[in-house]
Amino acid sequence: MEFQKLIEERRTIRKYSPESRITKEDLLAVIRAAQEAPSWKNSQTGRYYVVMSPEMLEKVRKDCLPEFNQKNSANAPALIITIF
Repeated sequence: MEFQKLIEERRTIRKYSPESRITKEDLLAVIRAAQEAPSWKNSQTGRYYVVMSPEMLEKVRKDCLPEFNQKNSANAPALIITIF
């Protein structure tokens, strides 16, 4: 995909339907792409944690996210937590 087209088609999702699904293969592809992104001084310090189970998704939302992000992530099929 050309970069300009990528920019033009970019969007932010703020509401997920309860039927939202994502496969492990798609998540792995997203994380692989993120790992290929440049890092400061090639430090490669990023770590990615994926939460997919409904019980853990609710726990992470409730215990770790501010109220605004709790609402935005409602019904999301997964959360990717990034630690640098």
